[in-house]
Amino acid sequence: MDLKHHLNVLDQMSNQLMSQARSSTNDRAEFNATRDTFFHAIESAQQRKQTLKENIRELLSVEENVLAQLDDLRSQTTQLLSELAAVEENKSELEKEIECLTSNIKYKKEQESLLNDKFASSTNTMKDFPEFINVYNLYSNLSNVRWDHSTPEDTVKGFVLRPDKKEVIPFKLVKKSHTKFFITNFLWEQIGADNDFL
Repeated sequence: MDLKHHLNVLDQMSNQLMSQARSSTNDRAEFNATRDTFFHAIESAQQRKQTLKENIRELLSVEENVLAQLDDLRSQTTQLLSELAAVEENKSELEKEIECLTSNIKYKKEQESLLNDKFASSTNTMKDFPEFINVYNLYSNLSNVRWDHSTPEDTVKGFVLRPDKKEVIPFKLVKKSHTKFFITNFLWEQIGADNDFL
């Protein structure tokens, strides 16, 4: 029962007691019984009031503890959200790094494949290399042409030896300025000058 109800009961009992006191001044025993009931009701109401106060204090204490726990949970949630954001950012950076590394690995594999192809091609060329050297040396000895291999690719440079006349005829021709046909004829003219080669 609530406190308001008890106060209403006390008011009713007080009114009853006053009314009985007025009406029956002779009936002392009934008055005393009513008075005792009234005081007992007051004492009971005070005990209940005290119990209610204690219950309210306990509820306020519980509420305070719950609010403190909620504040702790909010603080922990904020911290966890901050940590989660940092982890997400780190994850994003790691994904970018993984993507970069994957791209780099793919590029390296492509380069490795190209190198393997070049190696296979050069291995095939190396098989023919001794034969090429022999042909090159034979051609150089027959024609007496010595090539300068240190020149740029767009330049043909070297000299023609003419041991019988003790001559060295240098040549340097730029491929952009002359056709292959011209360069070939020029070299044959230098090799076979004065028709002594034929």
